[in-house]
Amino acid sequence: MGVALVRRARRGEDHRAWPPSPLIPPDRQVLLCLGIHGQMIFLDRETGLVAVKVSSWPMPQDPWKLFSTLAAFEAINIEMAQAR
Repeated sequence: MGVALVRRARRGEDHRAWPPSPLIPPDRQVLLCLGIHGQMIFLDRETGLVAVKVSSWPMPQDPWKLFSTLAAFEAINIEMAQAR
């Protein structure tokens, strides 16, 4: 079961969170928050991992960088879950 959250934006803002990408199965309780220039928050409720990426990409939403970051967060998540 994916989790999605949408917060009402203040004037001039656009804050949204989406269920994660196809890299993460839909039955996982993962919250993914994206900023337009690469900022990201990845929260996995099952494992307790919270990963945050600050960023300032020159171009908004570069898919290669986005999916590479998701893959890295998920690899860290799996490694930490196995270490428990």
